[in-house]
Amino acid sequence: MNKILNFISLFIFLSLGSCKNNVSPNYYNQSVKQGIQIGIDLTGNNVCKASNIYDSLTYIKLETTPDCVIGVIDIIIPVNDRFIVVDKTVSKSIFLFDTKGKFITKIGTTGRGAKEFDSPDDVTYNKYREEIVVWCNNLKKILTYKIDGTFLSEVKLDYYVYALSVYDKTTLVVFLNNVVENTLPEGDKYNLLFLDLNGNIISKQAPVDIKKDKFSGPCNHSFSSYKDSQLFFFPYKNTINTIYRDSIVPRYYVNYRTQNLPEELLAGKTFRQVYKEIKTMDVGVLTRFLETDSYIYLASNYGKLPINSIYNKRTKKVSTFTLAVNDIKTLYPLPVIIAVSDDSLIGYCESHQFVPLKDLYKNISKESQNINNVINGNYQNLPNGGLKSNFLRVLEDIDFKMDKEEIDFVSNINESDNPIIIIGRLNKSI
Repeated sequence: MNKILNFISLFIFLSLGSCKNNVSPNYYNQSVKQGIQIGIDLTGNNVCKASNIYDSLTYIKLETTPDCVIGVIDIIIPVNDRFIVVDKTVSKSIFLFDTKGKFITKIGTTGRGAKEFDSPDDVTYNKYREEIVVWCNNLKKILTYKIDGTFLSEVKLDYYVYALSVYDKTTLVVFLNNVVENTLPEGDKYNLLFLDLNGNIISKQAPVDIKKDKFSGPCNHSFSSYKDSQLFFFPYKNTINTIYRDSIVPRYYVNYRTQNLPEELLAGKTFRQVYKEIKTMDVGVLTRFLETDSYIYLASNYGKLPINSIYNKRTKKVSTFTLAVNDIKTLYPLPVIIAVSDDSLIGYCESHQFVPLKDLYKNISKESQNINNVINGNYQNLPNGGLKSNFLRVLEDIDFKMDKEEIDFVSNINESDNPIIIIGRLNKSI
């Protein structure tokens, strides 16, 4: 069974899944105060091909060296011809790579002294100044570096922050929640604080009393940027807002219809209580939002199942995914999406996900005319259910072909290597 589950990890995209276009279009109703409606159906059980989603997939193996060992990727920031990669919890480090995956340098130094952070709890990029901004929660300080890693400044705050973003050239915006705000003076008890580069509060938005009782939700992915706009959604809320120093303007509303989270569920409960309850409920929870010129990418949790959707801004249609089979690169792992660039989704997979693929490739001769038979035979013992039957149906519909480049890439990956960055150019017909 473990072997079967390992095979499943090759193509199950935990932030991607079954391919389905909603029959009903998404409507923009100016009388709806929450913003443009994005309707998402979480109940689909189909499986699709990666080619239904992407025009192309590019796999970039990140160089592994004694000075560059990544435990897990938490943040990827594409910057021109480089990638900023953040591992918050294992190596607690920030790495810089070129677009071919070659390691360039580490950003900052891990420690508890001056000019150091003991954990990069949030990292963002100030495109106006070409600077990397780091929040260290334990030490309550903001550190700033040049893109080459040169240290620039350190600012201490008197309070803890849960998320950090750049508002404009000279302004940062931070998110706090009810627990954190109890450490602030009475006049500063707001969810969003706008800070100058010296850490001074210059504006406040979303006072504490808009949050019911003492509920305090997570917010690791609540900020995102689109062009010069800062976007934000409150934990366990479905409205994506554009935030300004003097206002919060609803931009989009994610409507899960009958799977919307009941408002009363949040009243008077801790995050742990709410988290435990929703895992047993048929409700949708928005976990990530990313916008490009043509698309909006949304990650949701539906009970224990992660489901992601792509909203086409031109056609107003939504494609929602649970499982996908990689027919572009034969059964390569598909990405966990955490960033966007232009109209491409950017994510990663772990090197160990290629291990079962190596075993599968060994059973397929380069000259074999029965690739599909070998592949299909490896998945007959999957647990029965709608996903299994749909998955096997999609497998049978794909004419798998393998080339030497695909085989060589897989054979050169070791289980202990750093993760692989994946860039997926979205299919224009999605």
